Amino acid sequence: IRARLTPQTAHEAMTTARRYGGTDAAAASIVDRALPEDAVRSTALDLAASLAGKAGNTLGTIKSRLYTEVLTTLRDATNPLG
Repeated sequence: IRARLTPQTAHEAMTTARRYGGTDAAAASIVDRALPEDAVRSTALDLAASLAGKAGNTLGTIKSRLYTEVLTTLRDATNPLG
């Protein structure tokens, strides 16, 4: 949660169990965008198509560097709860 959210949003989400609707989640940067239900599939396909050329090692490297702390914690078999 801390890797993706601002400290304020993470605090509110975790301590209050606030539920975020699509518009509020987008405003808090919990999601990248909020769409009407009938636009989700087509938008997802368009996004996937635009990223298809970036898939593979390059995208994996980018994500692993963005989330190094999270991945290290998840891979630590000696302390699975961090």
